Amino acid sequence: MRFGLFLLVNAMLFIRPAEFFPALLGLPIYEGCILACLAASYPAIVSQLSGKALVARPITAFAVGMLAAIVLSHLANLETARALEHGVDFAKLLLYYFLLVGVVDTPARLERFLTALASFALMITALAVGQYYHVFKIPALVFIQDGDGSGRAEAMFVRLGSTGLFQDPNDMCLMLVMSMIICLYQVVERRRFFWILPLAFFGHAMTLTHSRGGFLGLIGALVVLLLARFGKKALPLGVLVLPFVFVMFAGRQTSISLSDGTGQSRIQLWADGLQMFLHQPIFGIGSHRYDEFMGHVAHNSFIHCYVELGMVGGTIFLSAFYLAFWTPLRIGGKGVPALSPELSRLRSYVMAIVTGYAGGLMSLSCPYTIPTYTVLGMAAVFIVLAEKELKVPTARINANLAKRLSLISVCFIITAQIVVRLLVRVGG
Repeated sequence: MRFGLFLLVNAMLFIRPAEFFPALLGLPIYEGCILACLAASYPAIVSQLSGKALVARPITAFAVGMLAAIVLSHLANLETARALEHGVDFAKLLLYYFLLVGVVDTPARLERFLTALASFALMITALAVGQYYHVFKIPALVFIQDGDGSGRAEAMFVRLGSTGLFQDPNDMCLMLVMSMIICLYQVVERRRFFWILPLAFFGHAMTLTHSRGGFLGLIGALVVLLLARFGKKALPLGVLVLPFVFVMFAGRQTSISLSDGTGQSRIQLWADGLQMFLHQPIFGIGSHRYDEFMGHVAHNSFIHCYVELGMVGGTIFLSAFYLAFWTPLRIGGKGVPALSPELSRLRSYVMAIVTGYAGGLMSLSCPYTIPTYTVLGMAAVFIVLAEKELKVPTARINANLAKRLSLISVCFIITAQIVVRLLVRVGG
């Protein structure tokens, strides 16, 4: 029952029925679903909160660490009211994360969870595309108009978005990338060839978002998927697949320049953020305050975290994604016992989803949203299942891991500073 309730929670997150049926506005539909799921899953959540469990599950520990970093970022700036407000908001998000890691406790459930996410994504994408082509009208769906920066009316175009969590075209594009990887899993591993139709539909919808960051995330996800799944065969497959992808998305999404246009403006935003980071490098300026100080968001979730949460929170956030990729990679490495066929199939696709989403986060500010912790939760679930099966520990929170992650964090900041300064000069 608890798994069914958790799928219902995700359905409400994706579909948000109140946005399609105004009569439901004001009803606590999502809250009721998640409370019911929490009541049914209480033991699975509590078991994750012990010190021993957190040491054994670093990604979960870092998710909890984000809550501490958010609160500290405000307390360090003597903003107790904001510390409480934003701490409570993030704690609510953590309840979803704990449900994911606690309820999705078998390989079969992980597969069904991924399938359900792609199915929910298909529903809201169909509604969005239907409105895009004027098949019907949904008042809650409002698309963003963009242009080439010239201001000319003929240069304006509409960017596909959805409702709720995926209203922004870039956020929707990351959801589409994840859904396409799940479709590939169904086609390649399960031989369910009817998933080719949703795959093509998601691909078409992705072209309508005109998201360059999402496209780069897709390329990263496909490269990792090919390497992790096919090994030595990845090169010839890549020669066939990647040019096709570039042709399919030819246009604004493949026109990427760091010397002018959107690319250069993003670099300028990162440079501004990194300069602000130097003023309050330990605990940051406070979560959700980037826009107050800079007049805009960072358009890079990692830099966004370093600025708002300081070195403490930035390191935690970066470390969570590092381990979400590195640990499954290590599990499939030499000298590690073979996984069961079920988990072995899932491993490459989980790594691809993490890569695609992390790549998208390089041009989006989404450090406190549910989809971000859905992706981290997927990786955490896979790691827990693999450890149970192999009876071999992977990452554990200890002094060595802390030193390694601290070094990675310092290298990230130094590299970002160097790269941004070089690229800003290119833009003149």
